[in-house]
Amino acid sequence: MSITNYISDCLNLKDNNLIIYDKTYIKKIKNRNVRIIEGRITYTPSYCPKCDCVCNGFNDVNNAVAEGTNNLIKCVKRIGFGYRKFNHLKARVILVKQGIDIRNYSY
Repeated sequence: MSITNYISDCLNLKDNNLIIYDKTYIKKIKNRNVRIIEGRITYTPSYCPKCDCVCNGFNDVNNAVAEGTNNLIKCVKRIGFGYRKFNHLKARVILVKQGIDIRNYSY
């Protein structure tokens, strides 16, 4: 019997998505010898109920949209130096974010 089957039987694991590697090793943790068993889970959920995140097939999570919006706001602040009211700056950021170029409008 391989160590994978032995561990699965001892722990009463019936999950097919859990793969336990045959390689084990002993490591000293807090002056005790501990046997380390490595494995991995092959299941990738399509939806996370805790954060309402939908998995798009990639395993990485990034904040590209937030960073892009932050960069846009900084650029608008640099271009529109000297807005007298915060509401004017906010309106300009919203217009630029929606892709509306207000330089081409005549007043």
